[in-house]
Amino acid sequence: MPPAKKLPGLQRYTISRNVMPTPGGEPYYLVAELDCDNLAALQRVLQSPEGQATAQDLEGHLAQLSPRLRSMIYEVEDV
Repeated sequence: MPPAKKLPGLQRYTISRNVMPTPGGEPYYLVAELDCDNLAALQRVLQSPEGQATAQDLEGHLAQLSPRLRSMIYEVEDV
């Protein structure tokens, strides 16, 4: 995900490898998390030229490598 590292406004970018599945689930090879301040900031990031390039990379190159590629957007809440 080299294009993701160039996203303007990105607060944090982490990856986890060899993620263990829950019972009955399939293992994931890699989980990448890209953190922004809030949903509005994420929308600005995704609409930027760098965000568009990252989306094209995911849809093209990575999707060919892994047809089971999943993307999710969620809010994190400290409890």
